[in-house]
This record gives sequence, C-alpha cells and structure tokens, in this order.
Amino acid sequence: SGQKILTRSEGGNILKITSKGVNTEYADWQKAMKALKSGDEITLLSKVTLYEASGDKMPDKSCTINGDGKTLEFNTDNFAGSCSLQEDVTFKNIHLEAGDITANGKKVVFDSGVTVKDDCDVYGGGGLGVDVETTSITIKDGATLDWVYGGGYAGKVTGNTNIVVEGGTVTAILGGGYNTEAIVEGNANITINNTTFISTIYGGGNNAPVKGTANIKVENGNVNYIIGGGHNTSAICKNTNLEIIGGTFGKNDEYRYNVMGGGYSAPVEEKATVTISGGTFNCFVTGGGGFDNETTATCGSTELNITGGTFNKWTYGGGWESPVLRTATVKVSGTPSLATLCGGGARSTASCQNTDVQVSSNIGGWLFAGGETGSVNGTAKLTVTSGSITKNIYGGGASASCNKTEVTLSGGEVSGSVFGGGESGDVIEESHLTISGTPTISGDVFGGSRNSGTTVGSTRVEISGGTFQNNIFGGGWGCDVQEDTHVSVTNGVISYNVLGGGSQGQVFGSTNVVFDGGTITSGNIFGGGWGDEDLNDGYSPDKGRVGSANV
Repeated sequence: SGQKILTRSEGGNILKITSKGVNTEYADWQKAMKALKSGDEITLLSKVTLYEASGDKMPDKSCTINGDGKTLEFNTDNFAGSCSLQEDVTFKNIHLEAGDITANGKKVVFDSGVTVKDDCDVYGGGGLGVDVETTSITIKDGATLDWVYGGGYAGKVTGNTNIVVEGGTVTAILGGGYNTEAIVEGNANITINNTTFISTIYGGGNNAPVKGTANIKVENGNVNYIIGGGHNTSAICKNTNLEIIGGTFGKNDEYRYNVMGGGYSAPVEEKATVTISGGTFNCFVTGGGGFDNETTATCGSTELNITGGTFNKWTYGGGWESPVLRTATVKVSGTPSLATLCGGGARSTASCQNTDVQVSSNIGGWLFAGGETGSVNGTAKLTVTSGSITKNIYGGGASASCNKTEVTLSGGEVSGSVFGGGESGDVIEESHLTISGTPTISGDVFGGSRNSGTTVGSTRVEISGGTFQNNIFGGGWGCDVQEDTHVSVTNGVISYNVLGGGSQGQVFGSTNVVFDGGTITSGNIFGGGWGDEDLNDGYSPDKGRVGSANV
C-alpha cells in the first residue's frame, strides 16, 4: 500500500510522510514531493499555498491529495494561479483555490468533498501548444465544480475525451475544448451515471470543433439543459449521439428549458441522434438544435428514437430554432408517455427538408408530421401502425407549411380526427392520406387541413380498411383546396357520410369519389361538400362548395 504524506504549511510548515507505520516529517512542499511515491496519499493538516515563483508544482507521481477539509491554494504573482497536473491525481475533501485546473491529458478524479474557487474551470487537455492523446475526468458524489471541459483550454486532443459523472453538482459540462484551437480530433464522450444536479451539458465544445462524434449518455440524475452539440458557431461536431435512460430534465414552470440533439448555435455536419428509453422531461425535446434565437445550429439530418419516458411538453423531430437540411426522422414505440409530437421544428426558422414520423405507441396529445411553426420544404411523412392517439392527427404542421404530406394509418385508435393536411398550415402540393388494416377513428377524416384561411394544392384519400365513427371528407374542415380531391374506398366500416368536398372549405377544382367496397351504416355518398345549412348564421354560403363533382 502507498505511503501517506501529511503536510502543513502554516504554523510550523510541517509535512509528514507515513509509510508502513513510520512517520517522517518534512519542512516544505518541495521536499515532500521528492519523497512522494506513486500511489501515495497526501493529507493537508492546514491550508497550503503553492507559489509559482518559488517553483512549487503539482506532484510528478500519481497520488491522492486529501485536503481533510482544508484549502490548497495556487498563487501566481498574488493572483489565483493554475493547477497544472504532471501526473494522475485524485482530489478528495479539499477546496482548490485556483484560477483553473488543467489536467494536460492526465487522469483526474474529483471525489467527495471537493470544491473549487468561483470561476475555476477544469480542462481535461492542455493550454496552447500542449496537445494530448486522450483525457479522463471523473466526478464523484459530493464534489462541487463549476465549468468542466473534456478537451483543452487551447491544446488539441488527438484522440477521445472522456468525462464520467457518478454524482456531485456541476454548473456545466462540455465534451470538447474551450478555444478554437482546442480541437478534439476523435470523439467526445460524456457519461452521467448519476448526479445531484447539472445545469447544462454540451456534447461538443465551447468554441472548438469535435471532428468525430459527441456522445452523451445519461442514466440518472437532475439536469436542466442538454445540448447534444457545441456552444458557439465554431464548435462544429461531425455527429452527435445523445442517449437517455433515466433522470429528470428541465422544470415544469419554465418555458425555455430544452433537451436537444443539435448544438446551441454550432452546426452538426452530418447526423444528430437522440435515443430515449426513460426519464422525466419537464422541458421541450428536439432532435435538432438552435437554442434561444440561434439559427446557425443546422443539422444535416436528425433521428429521434423514443421507447420510454414521460414527456410533459412538446417533442420535435426537427430543431428548436435552426434547420434540418435533410430528413428529420422520429420513431416512437414501447410505452412512453408523450404529450404532443411534431415531426418538424418548433420555431419558424427551424425548417426541415423532409420529415419521417413512425408511431407504434400512445400519444397523449396531438400528432403532427410537420412542424409547429417550422416549415417542411419537401415531404412530411407520417406512419401509424398501432397505439392510441388522444387528439387529432395531422399530416402537416400546427401553423407551418409543408410542400407535400403523406399519412399512412394501418392500426391504432384515434380519439380525435385525422387530417391529411395541417392544423393551420398550408400544403403547397398534394396531401395524401392512406388508411388500411384495423385502425379505429372516432372523429372525422379529412384529406385537407383543418382551419379556415389555409390552403391545400390537392388531396388524395385512399381507404381499404378501418372503422370510421364519423364522416370522410376529400377536402378539409375549413381549408380551401386549390385543385382536385380524390377519395377511394374499397373496404372499411363507415358510420356516416363519404364526401368528395370539405366541411366548411371550398374545392376549386373537381371532386372525385370512387366507392368500390366497404360498408356505410347510416350515411350517404356525396360528390360535394358539407357546406353551411343556415344561410342566416353569418357564415359564407360558399362553404363546402366544389367546382365539379364526380362520383
């Protein structure tokens, strides 16, 4: 077993080395360091100050420094100096009064009882010109730290960075480096096994790129924000991979807390992946990036996989403020408790080229293939194979436009209505709705969008199975269809009517209804729309009007 060095710099400057039951005393730090052997433990008997001008340095042999509740101070010209490691160190029960702690690629462990000076940042790597191969930082239960970087202050990491959190309280954790020069050429790895509290986790760096993948894995703990990518625009990540197994995230009483796969304002060049199998999310969850008003955190593509967890706010396959340049994919299965789900982005600047939403689980709110206010410039695609959807299904967006929509239902139960288009969002070209198999739909089925003032280019509704407890419309509820509608029924049980037009919106082209099988229990087939029965109720008599009808 290693020997113990007990130091005291005040009131006698006594340092004691205990080895195999024999105590040896030394007068100062430097003499004690010469006596130190690898694996020893240093214990402070009172506050110790290391002066850079006197040549005081951290140990050059791996050891544990036990403060026993005392302070280790680093002094450079009467200012807080840098704690620069020469070898692997475990700190425990100690206050580190330093301007920063630079591990220089050595393994550093912050054990129980460790605290640091305000604004004392921790770097796994080194300063400018100090390049290292890998880094390793471990934070244990009972430690309290400020900002922790897996990378360097300005030095490169030629391999991977590694941060493991087993407990404690940390202001912020970043997998990458601080300055633009502090590049991580491999992967940045953050593993949160447990934590008392972390305010913010970034998979990437502050200003420095991660050329590989920024990986975050959370098993338990309390975290306010998780940003899968980097902070500032230069902190680009090639890929990000966020996996959440458990924990509690955000606050219910705050609007702006987020868990996101992308960066704060930094792009993800290729793919941002988020996989969630558990946890409680009192915050918004996005596959993409762009925090606050940051629109530069683009992602090449995103993939959000959800198999468990409780989601108390809206969830998005796209970004919060920034675009997804290709496809935002969402896969929901298992037994999560989800509120509203959008395939696209949250804000108007968070557009997606395409979305692909695949659902085989319950959704406790609305389900959109498009975005909330972020447009889909290509095709918004939604496939539901099973599960219970509490409210409406929309192929489009909440108030966001889509170029095209494709909705496919082959199973599940829908308590609300199904729309091929959006809620208050336009569909520029065609909305295509296909229903087969055994779904049960309590509300109406519409080929177009819901609200008045919206438009759809054309609609196509194809039904070959299912149980429909209300009407089927080729058009929308209140939207106008600019061109034609097509409704084809070959199977299914329909309680009421099949209409080629809309409920309160017009079809400016032709309606086309083909009924070639199935059962209508108490309704009829109409080529036109529902319209407005009361001509004196203040609504336009044009509602439900069509250009021409073909049945």
